[in-house]
Amino acid sequence: MGNISIYSEFDTEYTLISDLFVDHYMASANGEFVKIYIYLLRKQQSGTGVPDLSSVADALLCTENDVLRALLYWEKKGLLSLSLTDGEVTSVTMRMPSGPQHLFSDGSGKNAFSGTDERSAAGGFSGTPGERAGYNKFIPESIGLSNERRRALMSSDEEAKQIVFISQKYIGKPLTGTDLNRILYFYDELHFSVDLIEYLIEYCVSRNKRSIHYITKVGLGWYQDGITTVQEAKERADTWNKDYYTILRALGITGVNPVKRQTDFMDRWLKDYGFSLEMICEACGRAVAKTGQPSFEYTEGILSSWKANHAASLEEVRLLDEAHQQKSSSPEKKASTEGRTQEGKKSFSNRFNNFHQREYDFHQLEKELLQKQLSEKKQNTDQ
Repeated sequence: MGNISIYSEFDTEYTLISDLFVDHYMASANGEFVKIYIYLLRKQQSGTGVPDLSSVADALLCTENDVLRALLYWEKKGLLSLSLTDGEVTSVTMRMPSGPQHLFSDGSGKNAFSGTDERSAAGGFSGTPGERAGYNKFIPESIGLSNERRRALMSSDEEAKQIVFISQKYIGKPLTGTDLNRILYFYDELHFSVDLIEYLIEYCVSRNKRSIHYITKVGLGWYQDGITTVQEAKERADTWNKDYYTILRALGITGVNPVKRQTDFMDRWLKDYGFSLEMICEACGRAVAKTGQPSFEYTEGILSSWKANHAASLEEVRLLDEAHQQKSSSPEKKASTEGRTQEGKKSFSNRFNNFHQREYDFHQLEKELLQKQLSEKKQNTDQ
């Protein structure tokens, strides 16, 4: 039977998006920011440009403030650079996303640029993990060996058999084929030693985490940090423990070890939210000042709010504080408060209208603060 021909009744134009963007930038970004970035790529590649930021907002059914925040976010990530005139954006230069060296492999196990052998490099590096900024690795979407590869290892490789025995002993139950595919992936593909895999499982079990999903997540974190020995893994664990006690002290808790519920909160702030210790300790201080006691729940509320507003530094938190303060002290807010005191309960319609008036003023204030941030960035660049 011959090939089936496929035809199209329409001409298709394309916008090229780098795999590096999809693999390393997209997942951690706000959905609105991703949408705006792709739209800018489309305009850049077509050579049409955009009249102004409001036209971008109109095209994407978002606000101009969303566009401003997205531009600042992607510039901070190094994916674009902005040119300003009198505090207004006049041009946007799209930059090529950067990614781990692993993505530039020619498939032979050697780096296509430097010619270094990645397989031998995985066996040992000089320096501490934190000094290996260039060693961060790309992790594929699918983690795990094939069933055929797992069976081959378990029938002929003594170290693989040892890993299976150790894993089931620590976890305390027989493991499924899928579980073994994941654990042996660290041995066969990521080149973890038997000792390192044993410590990985021991470390997770000691934290009452026996799920293969959790073990995989921790192991991939070690791999991306360039950890290749048990000693380096222990040093990393010690670093996390120090972070825990720093956070506890910021909450006014001393002389006790954190319990699981507390470490779950702190892991979320450090790993999932990606906040620095400086940011977390600032939130802790605010929580204690507000509640008069060490409240993980209140701290969580502060940090989740900062994350939702894309505040990644204390300077950005300061801008949020200014926006909130000016919104609270606006004439509309005061008039609304005084009116409620003098007149009592208002009609639903009036309350609804007042709400929208305050929201509009807040968006205008937010826009002014974002433009102020752009202007300050330009001044710092010119100095």
